[in-house]
Amino acid sequence: MDLFKLRIFIEIGESGNLTRASRNLNISQPAMSAQLKSLEDSLGYSLFHRSSRGMDLTEQGVLLMDYARDAIRSAANFDDMARTLGKGKETVYLGLNTDSDVLRIDELLPALSGEGEPPVIYNLLQTRSEDFEASILARKIQGGFFYGTCGTRDIGVIPLRDIPIHAVLPEAWSVPHDFPGDLPGLAKYPWIWTSENCPFSQTVTAYFSRNGYSPERILYIDDEVLIGSLVEREVGCSFLAEPIALIHGERKRIRTFPIPGLTVSLNFGYGKEWIDHTPMGELVERVRMIWGVIEG
Repeated sequence: MDLFKLRIFIEIGESGNLTRASRNLNISQPAMSAQLKSLEDSLGYSLFHRSSRGMDLTEQGVLLMDYARDAIRSAANFDDMARTLGKGKETVYLGLNTDSDVLRIDELLPALSGEGEPPVIYNLLQTRSEDFEASILARKIQGGFFYGTCGTRDIGVIPLRDIPIHAVLPEAWSVPHDFPGDLPGLAKYPWIWTSENCPFSQTVTAYFSRNGYSPERILYIDDEVLIGSLVEREVGCSFLAEPIALIHGERKRIRTFPIPGLTVSLNFGYGKEWIDHTPMGELVERVRMIWGVIEG
């Protein structure tokens, strides 16, 4: 439907007079009359009763007037939003799987790097690594960080680094002399575990299984901060990515030990559909630069 014709319809209906309506819209009476006739012809019925006193809405015209006004308002709202976006207020949804300092978010996002107001609004959402693929495919996020692997062709992946996995124990606990090489001693402790689908859980479970041990698991928790807090309180021991383990270790209430040969890959992933039509392309290049990743 032609919005200009709807404006003419509304103006004539409100003024009740073709002369006044043409003056208000600053167009000639013949041009206005032709546009109205074209609208009525397309509908197949008249919108006005014409008389020497002016123009009155027909029954159909009365019923359509509110719809015409709604259409004009919707078009105006569309224009307002389009101009707002054109001024630089696009939105990017990013998933974060761990501490923002570990992910170097302050370097990644211009708004946090002291580069002035960016042309993008960033929404940073906590997203578990095991939920990353599903969140991308469901369009909950457009990109973000995750541990482990991703096998979906529609998702681009930038490997950032392999992060050592540390065992973390309360400071007050006695520790075997050759810990963590003493697997029987390691397995005897009560463990705070992550969810079964978590890359950490899968890696550490495989490590113990290869050596014929199954630690006692007393809790399953997905929150790294909470895991560290519970270890400090001597609820159990656990395993954490090296940067998080060292943060907790600085408090002197947790002992951290790298588990030989155990690492988990940290990656940045993004939905390929976003790469050419949103700020994601620029963000991907910024990730490569910050982490020193050469494309290809």
